[in-house]
Amino acid sequence: MACCPTSPMVLRRRRKHDGWSWDQILGQTVACFATSFWEHEARAAIILHVDPATAPAEWAQAQAEDRTSDGSLKEYGVFCYAYSHKNDFIRVVMDGDRQATLHEIQWLVSLPDAEAFARQWLGDDAKRRPFEELPGLYQAAYHDRLTAQRWDADQTTNVWMESEDGVPDFLVVREFPQPRSPTSVTPNPAEVTAVAVPRSSAAEFFRARGW
Repeated sequence: MACCPTSPMVLRRRRKHDGWSWDQILGQTVACFATSFWEHEARAAIILHVDPATAPAEWAQAQAEDRTSDGSLKEYGVFCYAYSHKNDFIRVVMDGDRQATLHEIQWLVSLPDAEAFARQWLGDDAKRRPFEELPGLYQAAYHDRLTAQRWDADQTTNVWMESEDGVPDFLVVREFPQPRSPTSVTPNPAEVTAVAVPRSSAAEFFRARGW
């Protein structure tokens, strides 16, 4: 699996990537939400906390310069992801442009404000989830955006795994985006179907992607 550098990331005016590892970014990713696992074109929202005390200098400087009218820092960024099979299939699936799924970034003062915005953006079926239980496509898009690196697509980019209540040792897995042609997991592309896999196998599946 290979990665290649991309142009410097800019989240807001003068906000560029510098000096934050993926582990640090993931540690500052404080909440994740997605719409129903069984939705054809599911959406997600990921909340990043940019703590001026621990963020790289350029990020902290951008925070200090971008305040509300009463001087409050906007420390929480909500990254909003969506995929439309009709509008995005060629660009996202065929051309591999994962950043096309990022529709909006909203910066807010507090975590409750950020969570409220995320839930409003996603709608009534928004569900809080661990990062690893977001669609793999959105995980990869978020990683690429914040590390300014783009990893080659692998099998995790096209799957979505979710826990089932009362079944601690297994995860349900579906293809996302929904394929256009029948596959072993999705025999009828008009319907969302899933298979069960051991949680230990799923964890290894994601570790093998390299980030």
